Formats: sequence, structure tokens, C-alpha cells
Amino acid sequence: MEDGQYIDVHLGLPDSNGNIEAYGSKLAANLPLMTSNGVQIATAYNMGTYYRIVFNSEAAAYTSGNNKLTLNPILRWENPQSQQLSISTNQSSTNTTNLGKIYVYQYTNDESKNGTLFAYNPTNDVTINGQHYASGLHIQGQYVYDKQYLDYNHTTTAGIFYNNNRVWGQIIVSP
Repeated sequence: MEDGQYIDVHLGLPDSNGNIEAYGSKLAANLPLMTSNGVQIATAYNMGTYYRIVFNSEAAAYTSGNNKLTLNPILRWENPQSQQLSISTNQSSTNTTNLGKIYVYQYTNDESKNGTLFAYNPTNDVTINGQHYASGLHIQGQYVYDKQYLDYNHTTTAGIFYNNNRVWGQIIVSP
């Protein structure tokens, strides 16, 4: 890596148009990225909905030749203190119905599953310079019944209505 080269890192689901539905829009401030011996070789810049990791002149010494650099940056999406996280911090395998905002809908022909929540493990929700990888996060999914409902709780009536007006004649009574 040379001075000024960068990597863009997005976290979210890509749609069919190549846009990314970000899991959150609250990113941490700019973060210095250090080697294991404490040399800063890059900065992760907050770009609004994604991070841009820009390498500096020190990076070449750690990334050229046979050097294999491993970075473990802690890039943060959303605010852990927020009351409305887009993704739950409880990522245990037993948490399938309290994972935050619903990102995935799956059709089902089982009416009893309609609206049921499930954990979804995306395989393409980290995008680094256009390449997709799995984050390992569990995100919220929901089943949607895809057949026609028969609603027995409503009655439908039909009828013909017409007006029938009668005109009364005058009766004159004489004394």
C-alpha cells in the first residue's frame, strides 16, 4: 500500500441495483489504524454511511515484499447507547426474534408463519472495494405469507335499493 491509497468499507445489504442498505448511519469519528508495534499506517475516515481507510507513507514498509499486514480495526456502526439500534448487540444463537430493525423478508406458503421473526445470516453484507464478504452478524428477518387471504370475519352484502314515494291527495272537509 502506498501513501494515499484507500479502501472503502461498507456494512449493510446490497440490493439488486448495487446500492447498499446500511445497517446504520451513525459511525464513529475518524480512527487511527496502528501496527502491532504502534506505528500508525492509516486512518479510517467516517464518510457518513461507510468508512474510507486511507493509508499513509508508513504503510509501504509494512505491506511490500513478503510482508503480510493484518489489521483488526474496530469500525463502529450505530451508537451502542442508542435506544433504537438497527442491529441488536445480543448476537447469541438463541436470539432470533429481538435482533433490531427488519432487513429481510422471506415469502412463506405457511399462513401460521406470517409475521414470524427469524435470524438471518447474510453472506454479502460487508463490501470492501466492491467485493462482498460475510460479517458474521445476525440480522432480523420476517416471514410474509404469499397466498391470498380468505377473511371470514367480514360479511359482504349486496342489494338493490329504490325509492318509493307516495303523493297523498288533499282532503277537504266542509263544515
